Amino acid sequence: MRTPFQYITGFIIGAILLVVTIIVLSGCRSRLPEIKAQMLLEFGRYLPAEGEKLLIDKAGKLYALGFRQQSAGPYSVEIKSDQVYSPEKNLSLDLYLPNNPQRPLPLVLLVHGGGWQYFSKTAVSGVSHLLATNGFAVASVDYRLSKVAPWPAQLTDLRQAMTWLQAKATELGLDSKRWAVMGDSAGGHLAAMLALTSQPEQRPMAVVAYYGVYDLTALVSYDEQAAINPINQLLGVPPGDIESTSRTASPLHYVDEHAPPFLLVHGLDDSLVPVAQTQAMAEKLQQFGASVETIYVQNADHLLLSLPKPIKPTLLEIDKKMLKFLREHLLSVPSA
Repeated sequence: MRTPFQYITGFIIGAILLVVTIIVLSGCRSRLPEIKAQMLLEFGRYLPAEGEKLLIDKAGKLYALGFRQQSAGPYSVEIKSDQVYSPEKNLSLDLYLPNNPQRPLPLVLLVHGGGWQYFSKTAVSGVSHLLATNGFAVASVDYRLSKVAPWPAQLTDLRQAMTWLQAKATELGLDSKRWAVMGDSAGGHLAAMLALTSQPEQRPMAVVAYYGVYDLTALVSYDEQAAINPINQLLGVPPGDIESTSRTASPLHYVDEHAPPFLLVHGLDDSLVPVAQTQAMAEKLQQFGASVETIYVQNADHLLLSLPKPIKPTLLEIDKKMLKFLREHLLSVPSA
């Protein structure tokens, strides 16, 4: 039986050979961005579930939401794994708690990416641990993937997870009023939707989103690509309904004067989610007077993976800015 490491190694070698073969056969280097984007989309399809944790552990230093020891704080971490928040749907979350006597703790709800199709709460285990070492309670959440249930099941699940956490707040030592939501890629989309579609008095105090999708109408497909477009698959509607449905699933169209502070991070060379998505979201937030900070990363593809040149700012510098943002909006606010 093959080990998870052998699965991952085989996939990486196969992917490299595939790219080289396509470039050689096509004789067209201009297709490289398209090929890279397709590889990023398809990565989750071929990664076995049992190999996810190993991959995240090994690649954490390279992945935007990974664990980097240089960014860790002073606290040791207690992990309460697989806390079931929805028995009827068999959905759970992992809770990361700093061994910090100052309770109740501010909470970060963490939403994993994966094109709404792949991965699990394990994908953000690195940054969950990182945030907890810096004094935050973190709940990394599983939600129904689009291959199990179409939109808006994912948003419904996140709301249920937050309701469960608020009900358990006293027992777990959480401050249900001081909370933020954070995600990357598809998780960034879901984080923004959760923040902007909640009632004003129930919204988080801050949102952090990495290379998120904020206007689905700009990225849906109407041709033969619709069958493989993850946004079309998420929405699960006939093509005739796709425009209106994609609009109702777009955070950009829910920005209002009650929007919480946002920190938006995006690579300038993202081959999967155009940086224009973050630029449009930042502009819309500014139009409504919301507080928004942006970090545009040079030489960075999706996941903030580096191109031949090192990314700028570095992952460590981005970690520092992200932690500062969360401290300003959560730790500096008196507990309820």
